[in-house]
Amino acid sequence: MKKLALALVCLFSVAFFASCDQPVIENPQPTIAIMATEGYVHEGMDLLLNESYPIGFICTANAQTNKQLARLVINVNDEVWCDTTITGMEFTFDSNIMFVPQPAEKGESVPAVITAVLTDEAGETATAEINITVTEPDVELTPTSFRWYRLGNTITGLDEYGLIWKGNYPKDTYAKLQPAEGVSLFIFSSKDWQETLTLDAKSKLFHNAIENNAAVEEYFNVNVTQGTMTYDDVIGTIMPDGTMHLIHITNSTAQSQGSAGTEINITGEAK
Repeated sequence: MKKLALALVCLFSVAFFASCDQPVIENPQPTIAIMATEGYVHEGMDLLLNESYPIGFICTANAQTNKQLARLVINVNDEVWCDTTITGMEFTFDSNIMFVPQPAEKGESVPAVITAVLTDEAGETATAEINITVTEPDVELTPTSFRWYRLGNTITGLDEYGLIWKGNYPKDTYAKLQPAEGVSLFIFSSKDWQETLTLDAKSKLFHNAIENNAAVEEYFNVNVTQGTMTYDDVIGTIMPDGTMHLIHITNSTAQSQGSAGTEINITGEAK
């Protein structure tokens, strides 16, 4: 009996010392993985503004430490997008993300980093990172008709495009159209009109004109003495607020109204 008791004491002694001398866990962190389901946001993806995209992270507690999950923080660049308290040994984050427009040039691609930081109850962390680009989608331009009208001192239709009808010269033969204060005026080609089909293409056309100092002081080509004339003229204006108008002038008419003067219409399309 004494030998058995001694054996039991020794057994407990061994168990006690073993429990105090736990092996060192080299990687006590939890794990986080980017959800790889088709269509979900992934590394190197190009996202469009105003479009919603699914995004997900799979979070798992460390199997050796058995410390439960505590918190998930998701940042986009330096801004917190999601900060949520979680519990348990496993957690799946499944949501949608959408980027909204910022003051940036149309069509510009902007890099962004989505960083998800997982923390467990012991304060250990794991990080998953997704590098993406965000692009404002290009927009197809839809031409709209315009009519510029003049009879004597009554002039309509030009203000929207930042133009002033200064007069008809020389000898009242041609309409002199000039930019209003703060407006820039450019002369383009009919090819520019035909090839400028999207918002991004229009922006590039105007920025190239600006870089080449192509602004002019007047457009001076519409004949206001002939009954009917056709044109293939393309001009453009940049308004003080940055709005760009690409203008295709195609027709003009002139009809005498006796003592009231000559009624003039200049028509075409703008985009």
